[in-house]
Amino acid sequence: MLKNNIIIVTGGAGSGIGHGLSIALAEHHATVLIIEKDVLLMNKLVKKLRSKGRKAEGYECDIANGAQVNSTVKAILKKHKRVDGLVNSAGVGLIRPPAKCTDEEYNRIMSIDLYGTFALCRAVIPSMIRQKRGSIVNISSIHGARTCANYGVYAAAKSGVEGLTRGLAAHYGANGIRVNAIQPGLVDGAQTRRIVAQFTKNVPKFMHDFTHNRQCLDHLIQPREIGEAAAFLLSDRSQSITGATIPVDAGLLTLITSKN
Repeated sequence: MLKNNIIIVTGGAGSGIGHGLSIALAEHHATVLIIEKDVLLMNKLVKKLRSKGRKAEGYECDIANGAQVNSTVKAILKKHKRVDGLVNSAGVGLIRPPAKCTDEEYNRIMSIDLYGTFALCRAVIPSMIRQKRGSIVNISSIHGARTCANYGVYAAAKSGVEGLTRGLAAHYGANGIRVNAIQPGLVDGAQTRRIVAQFTKNVPKFMHDFTHNRQCLDHLIQPREIGEAAAFLLSDRSQSITGATIPVDAGLLTLITSKN
């Protein structure tokens, strides 16, 4: 679907969704430009993709730093002349009662999850305007739609991502730019398991019970599945879709309560 497309993926070497995104997009024959703070992880994934004949490059960047974002995108445009797609996948979580959230915790999650998404969009959109086409996919969360105790600040950040998605779609549609968001549910991966381990000693049992009782589909979502949804939204096969937020949650948001 993405042959000859130049696509940026932030957080593309992460231990969960970002990793799956990069692999899926590369296997759809995109040139994947991974923007990542963790250089070791980034270089390892780039090497792995290249060993399989895929096109991948790594760019060290802290997306919470606007100047770094601008200089990184400038370097990409100097080399590749264009950016066809952007996936804003980099993000951090926060499990904390809102009234106990410190300024440092609040600023960290907003600077990465929301500002980082904004900064990358701001940096790539002018080039997309010039070429009169482009597709942006922002990774939100089911918490952008509904949430639970201890997730209020995280939900605020992801709700902001979805609002930004709609606003960009409305403003830049006339320029041929599409902007959509994906709401992942419980996605398997090291990062997810670390989060789950904060509130249970039996992570495998929690994952099993969650998929059996909280989702329509008895299925643990894999990072690659988020990548496939993003590949579709980045491709011309979705040319009439913009401003949308699409759940990839195995039906979690459909249920009013758990099955049992």
